[in-house]
Formats: sequence, C-alpha cells, structure tokens
Amino acid sequence: MEHAGPAASILLTLEGVPFIMMGQEFNENTMETWTSLFDEYKLNWDSFDTRMFEHYKFLIHLRTNEPAFWAGELEFIRNSKDMVLSYIRQHEGVKLLIVVNLSEDPVLVQFDQETLADEFIKDRSNMLYRTGGDDLHAEKDYSALWMNSYETIIYKIGECMKEEGL
Repeated sequence: MEHAGPAASILLTLEGVPFIMMGQEFNENTMETWTSLFDEYKLNWDSFDTRMFEHYKFLIHLRTNEPAFWAGELEFIRNSKDMVLSYIRQHEGVKLLIVVNLSEDPVLVQFDQETLADEFIKDRSNMLYRTGGDDLHAEKDYSALWMNSYETIIYKIGECMKEEGL
C-alpha cells in the first residue's frame, strides 16, 4: 500500500469531488493497455490488493455517511513533522481529525497545544480508523502521537454516523 494508501486517505477526506481511476481502488498498477480515456482498458485482476480495496471501501463509506467530508469545514493542524499531514473536518458538532504519515519512517508527531489535537488523541475510544498495527500510543501529555510509516489515523468526536458499523 505504501504511497497509494496515504494518497487515498487524503483524496477521500479532503474537500472536493474525489476522482478514482478504474482499478486504483485495488492497486492495479500495470496500465499496460491504457493509452487514452476512450480506448478499451483491461484490468489486471491478478494484481488485486485486498488490503487496498478494504481501505478504499472504508474511506468511501466514511465519506458517504459523514457530512463533515462533503458539507463541513476544513482546518489544517500544525504538527512537528514535514511529512505528516493533519487536519480537522467538522460539521454540526461532529469533528474528525485525520493524520497521515507520508514518510517511510515511523515518527513521533507532536501537535501544538492550541490545535486541540489532544482532545482527540487522549482517549483511544475516539479512534475511528487506522491502517497501522496495534502498537499505537499517545505520549503522556497527549500532545504527541507515534505513527508507523505511511499510516493513516482518523479520530472522531461527536455524534454517531448515519449508518451503524463505523
């Protein structure tokens, strides 16, 4: 998943209408028969990546059922790492913190106190989604978070989504 996973996380959680090319949702990367948008394209089903497909499936479901992603406000959040993107999406009392590590290295991400990121990360039950392993932990002062390489973490504070299951 490496670079494609974080790219999908950003594409499907930022503003605008996401454009997904045929096969992108399962990491089809050959593009051997594609020469123009009007030519027939044959997917390489042998390259089907179940993990990537499940990642897209979750993010699309989240985006569809969480108005914060299509009708809400966007606020970028300062953190200590150049290769980590963090932002809050919010709408009608629901806030989501999205943190995406674009680096191949595990990192300790520190947030400025005024960003209110600690409001999300201090309680592990606020975590809605994560692509990494189970070794996640916040630092004791709740202003820092360890992240694995190319990891996405989504926290949520507020009402439940329209549909159960997330």
